[in-house]
Amino acid sequence: MLGAILGDIVGSPYEFDHNNYKHKDFPLLSEKSHFTDDTVMTAAVAVGLIDGKGLPERTFCAVQHEMRLWGRKYPHAGYGGMFRRWLHAENPNPYGSFGNGSAMRVSAAGWLFDTLDKTLKMAKVTAEVTHNHPEGIKGAQATAAVIFLARTGHSKPEIKQYVEQTFGYDLNRTCDEIRPTYHHVETCQETVPEAIIAFLESVSFEDALRNAVSLGGDSDTLACITGGIAEAFYGMPQELRAETLKRLPEDLRAAYQKLETYSKNFDVRKLAACTKDKDHTFYILCGWMSETDAKAFRKELEQDDKTFCFVEEDHDNIISRPPTKLKNPGLFRPFEMFIRMYGLPSYEEIDPTIILGLTYAFLFGFMFGDAGQGLCLMLGGYLLYRAKKMNLAAIISCCGFFSTIFGFLFGSVFGFENIIKPLWLRPKTAMTNLPFVGNLNTVFIVAIAMGMGIVLMTMVLNVINSLRSHDTEKAFFDTNGIAGIVFYGALAVTIILYMSGHVLPATAVLVVMFVIPLLVIFFKEPLTALAEKHAKIMPEEKGMFFVQGVFELFEVCLSYFSNTLSFVRVGAFAVSHAAMMEVVLMLAGAEAGTPNWLVVVLGNLFVCGMEGLIVGIQVLRLEYYELFSRFYRGTGREFKPYGKQNG
Repeated sequence: MLGAILGDIVGSPYEFDHNNYKHKDFPLLSEKSHFTDDTVMTAAVAVGLIDGKGLPERTFCAVQHEMRLWGRKYPHAGYGGMFRRWLHAENPNPYGSFGNGSAMRVSAAGWLFDTLDKTLKMAKVTAEVTHNHPEGIKGAQATAAVIFLARTGHSKPEIKQYVEQTFGYDLNRTCDEIRPTYHHVETCQETVPEAIIAFLESVSFEDALRNAVSLGGDSDTLACITGGIAEAFYGMPQELRAETLKRLPEDLRAAYQKLETYSKNFDVRKLAACTKDKDHTFYILCGWMSETDAKAFRKELEQDDKTFCFVEEDHDNIISRPPTKLKNPGLFRPFEMFIRMYGLPSYEEIDPTIILGLTYAFLFGFMFGDAGQGLCLMLGGYLLYRAKKMNLAAIISCCGFFSTIFGFLFGSVFGFENIIKPLWLRPKTAMTNLPFVGNLNTVFIVAIAMGMGIVLMTMVLNVINSLRSHDTEKAFFDTNGIAGIVFYGALAVTIILYMSGHVLPATAVLVVMFVIPLLVIFFKEPLTALAEKHAKIMPEEKGMFFVQGVFELFEVCLSYFSNTLSFVRVGAFAVSHAAMMEVVLMLAGAEAGTPNWLVVVLGNLFVCGMEGLIVGIQVLRLEYYELFSRFYRGTGREFKPYGKQNG
């Protein structure tokens, strides 16, 4: 619900065609951002649903009462004319509307109920209070259903398929296709599909809101619907949650907190039940435990003949999405901070913490190779971690360790390159002669080769994650699936063969690389349909399919190229670090043999602070954009034991 409210607030400055901003680079929140009727009615419906206790007639009356109560309390929130008349009517009857108001206010229905059928039924009730037209009801049901599916662990392809088959909405368009001609319209049939598409194309909660607002039209309502869905799928960043609550008056905050109280322990409530026979009352309670706690709990109940514990071994029979509890060795545990910043892994995903820890520290060391500075970072970070238990300090210590190793490999100690001999090479001067290219800095070559190896590793991880989630397209036919691995792997082999002078086998590999995997990627949708035994294999508009496929294939090849070149910066930073320290020593007069040690010390401190920060940010960028984007979704929710939350 809070995601829907924030969507309303974010979209409010851009409502109506003359205010629309059809780009994604707008300030998310400004002084002009405020809640509107979307927020007021969302809160009213939430309270009405709670008071209705799942009974249709009672809920209808409760929702009607709360909507009129809140509407009169906030008379200037921006209601439409027909709704305003309904608010003040002596006999408030539904007026056959199919406006998007039924969809924008329904998000609470997606959070409160334990089954999809119940969610659809109660969404229909909330719509019929005013919007009893079939399209008005459909819009509310579709929105609530998507929220329910998103919060119970369903994937985007599953959600898309359900909406298309159940409600008949066309979700095959893209935001780029919608944006140019989309305008202010207030119907469900021209708002709800667009809001769902904005979510389907997003990569994060905030990105979903930006997609929605960038479409234009009725931007606050569009973002309100999208925000409710995105919150259920991604979760909502804590800072945005706090900022949203800060912008609401006390009674609206109370409405949200009431809903949160009822929905927070969904997994416990979902199968919680009370049943009676002639003589006894039985209480059934369901929840998640760690495997260790479950064993201990079962053992504890062995002596209690009135309490029974059952552990569900088959996860396919469980409707809700299992929470995630990270479990990593102590050395890598501090790197969980970066994972949480991006998003927790879902239950089916590989936990990338160890992979991130190793690649982050390794790349940092390569880019910041100095034995003296690395040793300072390692010891300083370790001592700070022991004193303050700061995860960032532990990460700095790990990075310092690898910086020290590469410092010895590069022969650099506090910028001095005449103290020790390099065990490998000097970044500035090491050159390699390559066929067709000529002399090229060895560090750049190694950086690209290293990057290609890491990219291939992430593709393998994507295949594993996709197989775990039963996503055939992503596992086999996607650019990061098996087809992508064959293509990119063949590219790597081709480059190695060409550079080593093996032209003929390189050409043979090149032919295979460009023919087979690219054809598979081009026809990934029909191949997926064939693999999943769908009745319809090829799309109806074959011409558009081929045109779109050609452009997408070009984009794929371009992305492979740009992603590979991104790792050039790893080598560039290694060279620039050596160059920067050379400048420091020159300013200190080290070339004369009598350096000014104060300048040397201050220069080293400056480089450690400034360049260390820049390198740290650059490595994190590589992790998030070049690596995580290939295999990691980060849509999990944290396991929070009930006692710790409420005790």
